[in-house]
Amino acid sequence: MRVVILVIVLCNLALNSSAQKYGLKTSIGTTHYLGDLAPYSHNLSFTEGHVATTIAFTSKANEFLTLFSKVLIGKLSGSDTNAIDPARRRRNLNFTTDLYEFGFGTEISLLSIWPKFQRFGIDFYLTGGISVYHINPRTMYNGQWYFLQPLATEGQGIPGNHIEKYKLWQIAFPMGIGFSFDLSPQISMGFEIVPRYTTTDYIDDVSSDYIGTQQQIDSQGTLTAALANRMGEYIYGPNSTELIFVQDGTQRGDPNDRDWYLFNSITFGFGLSKGRLPIKKIRL
Repeated sequence: MRVVILVIVLCNLALNSSAQKYGLKTSIGTTHYLGDLAPYSHNLSFTEGHVATTIAFTSKANEFLTLFSKVLIGKLSGSDTNAIDPARRRRNLNFTTDLYEFGFGTEISLLSIWPKFQRFGIDFYLTGGISVYHINPRTMYNGQWYFLQPLATEGQGIPGNHIEKYKLWQIAFPMGIGFSFDLSPQISMGFEIVPRYTTTDYIDDVSSDYIGTQQQIDSQGTLTAALANRMGEYIYGPNSTELIFVQDGTQRGDPNDRDWYLFNSITFGFGLSKGRLPIKKIRL
């Protein structure tokens, strides 16, 4: 929370300075999720993309530094159906969630130290910041959508389980690179790749171990047990309600790695101040 407050204060100080040049940036691209339900188990396995869009208000402090505030709207999903590992396909879990992100950040120009490149209106830059985002993972079961967090599929909150329910609002740290070029003195176009490191392993509702099936039925009900362990649908067919019983503590996910998500985008900047385009890049 102290970090969030510090970023907000610094952004406000910069945005209130009379020396700043202001602009708007919009972008369209795709969001991708990396976690327990990605196709591969390695750390660079992102899922298929979903269309996402952003809008940002930017303030160019000097030739090296730009500050911004922004909003992103997108979607994330993952499914064991696409897994390469047969054991993960047998696990048969999946999720979808809408994504709403709000954040502040900075952009550092890499080419501003070489003025000859600026004359051509091009730039490469690093971007980073801090964001808060909202998720609410859901899944389809027998033709109906169910939100997973209220069901506590890994036994969060039941007697004897020390794990608490995860929060639907989380913090992320965008870190990425971009390239931009001027189309006119007040309009620019660019490209960005910005992964988000998160502080949760529950974007996908999967992190640790199964609760024993019978114990979960007794304490949380058959629906929660069916959505926590969907191996029966894999073995007996997608419309099956047959449960495969597992012992308490059987591995379900990997709690050692946090989830990530990625935003790739094409960007367009529009200067709101006179003079050279104040923001030549997307900032997300």
